[in-house]
Amino acid sequence: MTLPPANYGGRFLRARLGTEKRCFKSQEEMESFAHDIAPLFDPGDNLLLSGPIGSGKSVFARAFMRARLGDRGKNEDMPSPTYTLVQTYEADGYDIWHADLYRLTSVREVTELGLEQAFDSAICLVEWPEILGKLEPRNAIWLTFSIPPEDDSQRNLQVQSRGKFAGARAQARMDRDQQLTRFIADSGWGGATRLNLAGDASFRRYERLVRAVTGDCCVLMDAPVSSCGPLAPFLKVTSFLRQLKLSAPFIIASDEHKGLLLLEDLGDDLFARVAVRDPGAETQMYEVAIDLLVEIASHPVPDDLPDYSPGMQSELAAMSLEWYLSGISGEPAERQLVTTLRNLIEELIGELNGPGVFAHRDYHAENLLWLPQRSGLARIGLLDYQDGAIANRAYDLVSLIEDARRDLAPGLREYLLRRYSDLAGVSEAELERQVAICGAQRNLRILGIFARLAIRDGKTDYINLLPRVWQHLAKDLAHPDLARLREFVERCLPAPETPILQRLREAAA
Repeated sequence: MTLPPANYGGRFLRARLGTEKRCFKSQEEMESFAHDIAPLFDPGDNLLLSGPIGSGKSVFARAFMRARLGDRGKNEDMPSPTYTLVQTYEADGYDIWHADLYRLTSVREVTELGLEQAFDSAICLVEWPEILGKLEPRNAIWLTFSIPPEDDSQRNLQVQSRGKFAGARAQARMDRDQQLTRFIADSGWGGATRLNLAGDASFRRYERLVRAVTGDCCVLMDAPVSSCGPLAPFLKVTSFLRQLKLSAPFIIASDEHKGLLLLEDLGDDLFARVAVRDPGAETQMYEVAIDLLVEIASHPVPDDLPDYSPGMQSELAAMSLEWYLSGISGEPAERQLVTTLRNLIEELIGELNGPGVFAHRDYHAENLLWLPQRSGLARIGLLDYQDGAIANRAYDLVSLIEDARRDLAPGLREYLLRRYSDLAGVSEAELERQVAICGAQRNLRILGIFARLAIRDGKTDYINLLPRVWQHLAKDLAHPDLARLREFVERCLPAPETPILQRLREAAA
């Protein structure tokens, strides 16, 4: 069977206003097509699948969803939504909705499914979309499947993007995909299969490239400079970490102007996944992660690395007022409150002892890979460190032991603090004080960032993480040296209990 060409996704996105048609000679060819174009879409994109029974709508939808879900999609049960009407799948930071409206008879029934809200925040694939009527999303991309009368073993597809908004987005994606395809080919990976990988809380996208014959893999980082900033900080920190013989990915190819990188593939064994699959490995992984922090703090920081200054940290902590509190109240935060919080944070950060060291700034279980086949500190694979800066030695320690996304095993936090204290030669009391200060600033910042991701970017799953962040914050604020900040938070910031979380969801709607 001849697979679609590598730039099939870009050619597909050129198909606006019904100018593009495709013919698939087999089910495998249609599945390959769906697999190739799946990485090009974002939450808020809606694919409306029209056509008679047996024309391939469900085949396309399942292949598309498996590609979006990556390795998890291989074993994901994907029942037809003919009777349930809607099936939802949790991706990384967003949902995928697969709806089948065949059995519905009125627009009112569609409204009851909640599709209107999903159109704005999820990737939606809707079969039998004709009944949507006025509910049709403004950025809909119609895929109309048909069975050619001359050969019922084949399937035809016609694509139509409706409205200027959809056309503009399609054109932008087409242009970007052409850049990706050219970069991949120029780097010697032309013809490799492209698999969607989980992203992070930024605008970066990742794909795994797999060579069919050898099975060799690498990772494509798609980080447009306009939305993600320049690649120079990532390249600089990568060089620093690799000079220390640490497992930052080797850079295979780069195009700084376009924000494109091909990276060594360090695999999928994130701490968070390994700890679920093998709870007995958790302590060993975190021990090595502590040892790495102590080691890296013993080396001079790279030249021109930015300083994570008290002023910058106070500004970021104020996001808890500007997004979390404002999202709850529906009103802008009072400037006096913002000024007071910034002064409190800046004063506390300024009181920290010890020299500044390299800080990853997101040193947690979703950015650390377990590589047991390597030795020593190289057993830790490092990701997402482009925001690295000079900060207090406790900052990355806090990221590790006060993880916003997962709970550590009972007693592990205290054990790791003792281990760091012994290895670094700092008293437990002083380390606890530094952790409390860095942790309070970090967790206030995360409250604001997660609220912003939900309200501004439609990534409402982050709301579910806020109670854990609040628990970490409360533990930090219990330190006696943070009494004034604790009083401020208790007076000004409501805890993320159920009614508060509901208000944030309404603000994000």
